[in-house]
Amino acid sequence: MEHEVRRFGLRVKLAYESGDARALAACFEPLWFLSAQNDSPTRQLALALQATNSVMLSIRSLFKENGPLGDLVHDYLRYLDDARPGSPDLSAKAAAYELIQTCYTDVLSIFQQPDSDWLVPTLKLFSRALALLALQADEAAHDSKNVRASLASRLLIRTLNVISTDKGATQKRLATFYVANQCLRIYFKLDNLRLTDTIINNTRHARPFLDVDFPKSDRVTYRYYIGRIYLSQRRLRQARQELQAAFDLCSPAAYAQCRMLLIFLIAASLPLGILPSKLLLQQYDLEPQYGPLTDALKLGDYTACVQALDRWREWHRSKGAYVLLKEKLEVICWRNLCRKVLWILSKGRPTSEGPPTLPLDKLLAAAQYAWRDPTLDLDDMHCVAASLNEQGYSKAYIHQARNLLVLQKGPQAGFPPVSSVRLAGAERLAVAD
Repeated sequence: MEHEVRRFGLRVKLAYESGDARALAACFEPLWFLSAQNDSPTRQLALALQATNSVMLSIRSLFKENGPLGDLVHDYLRYLDDARPGSPDLSAKAAAYELIQTCYTDVLSIFQQPDSDWLVPTLKLFSRALALLALQADEAAHDSKNVRASLASRLLIRTLNVISTDKGATQKRLATFYVANQCLRIYFKLDNLRLTDTIINNTRHARPFLDVDFPKSDRVTYRYYIGRIYLSQRRLRQARQELQAAFDLCSPAAYAQCRMLLIFLIAASLPLGILPSKLLLQQYDLEPQYGPLTDALKLGDYTACVQALDRWREWHRSKGAYVLLKEKLEVICWRNLCRKVLWILSKGRPTSEGPPTLPLDKLLAAAQYAWRDPTLDLDDMHCVAASLNEQGYSKAYIHQARNLLVLQKGPQAGFPPVSSVRLAGAERLAVAD
């Protein structure tokens, strides 16, 4: 057994001394228990390891000239020997996290040193293990304060700080988005997005290189999280841009990931008047959730829109999109209803001889049906028309004496595409930025 442990130590030492980053990372497998391979070297080492003092002393002796690396090997072997992260036992999960946190601290202390670019692949391995075991331990303990996940996120933020402040080591930058994604994973699991600005700031130096130097997996995951952050902040155009880019990058073979991206992409797109096709919804099994909703939205039928939304209320709430959609889609329904009435009255051909006009009494009749509200009156239609015009959803003026909405002449008949309209609040500020 001592021979196996010493051979492992020699592999680490050789990889380090030769500067072989991949070979070094291949020595470590902190999430070995997730592997289905029963004959993996790490699994065999973990099952057979008996970390006696003599073994540990012999390992230490291999790294006399590199104490930090010796600490990592020593603590990693302790982790393999003592940790049982796959066990359902609460204390076992807590102990596994404590041991992997010690290993991660060792990795970080080496990574902080100059000329430690070679550690990037190993750092990624331990970053993922740290985040996963922290979340597992807190979940098993039913810890509402999520103490371990909070500790793990702070360690990951420290790592991002090391990367962003080390101006001379461009290769260290290659760990940026992988580490950031692990931290974002924790924040989303904890439903704590107020700290995500720290991550965005710490990745800003590497953002221009995201589509050049980083693997597709990092790019898709990072854009997914950033898109969801923008969505929660109602910065819809920015959210849609990030989520669309992630969806376009994601391989169609990764069905579950594509579907998850599409759920949030549609939520960001609907308030901008960008509707998914039936084929796309059917392809990703989202027609029940979004099909009736988009149909009602096209017609401007607000009651049907709310009914379709409420039918899947808990599902939309679980995605954090229910309030957003209910809040934003009402004005889209009004805009589409006005346009639909105009198209019906003009038989699809608004007059080319002068500006199109929409009688408000005709709009009232349609609105009373669409809202299932017979108490609506002409004063309400005047208010709706004025509001749509003020927000930019229509280009028109109200002829008070004749109760007419006089629309701008042109191919759009006074109704610019919803996606071109500047929204209010945070979205307007985001566009200005």
